[in-house]
Amino acid sequence: MDDVEKIRKMKEDAIKQGGVFAKLYFQIFGKSEKAVIDLAKGFSASLVKTPGIKLGATEIAPPEKADDYYSTYVEAYLVFERPSDLLEVVLDTTPFSIEVIEPENLTINAGKLTELLYTISSYVFEIKKEVFENNPKQAYLMKKMAEERLKLGKKVGGKKDGTS
Repeated sequence: MDDVEKIRKMKEDAIKQGGVFAKLYFQIFGKSEKAVIDLAKGFSASLVKTPGIKLGATEIAPPEKADDYYSTYVEAYLVFERPSDLLEVVLDTTPFSIEVIEPENLTINAGKLTELLYTISSYVFEIKKEVFENNPKQAYLMKKMAEERLKLGKKVGGKKDGTS
């Protein structure tokens, strides 16, 4: 079996075990052509080593000059162990485009969906927190929101069926 066939088999096995194959695009900016390429190479090397990524390959587009900076994009082909790993990478790295290639259909149980939604909620809350904390007028509101979230979390934490 040659290397291409081994990689194809690894990808297929990961998908059979609940993995996801996706293509993500990331834009990279810099002050020089060399800086953009170096940033893109470093980002690519780091990305494919992210926990939860079973296989990864990237392509870097030639840099283009725009006004007083350069930009390029990284096209990343990634096999994730679980849909939640894909979600975490998307939330951490904010690609400008995402295409799920395989599997064509995803089935997700309620527990996993809950985990994914919680992850999204946590990330959005952290973003809001930073926005509010950087605005002194909003600091008090953020503190109150956090206190209320804590109270609600304790109140509903033990409920599994959604009843009161």
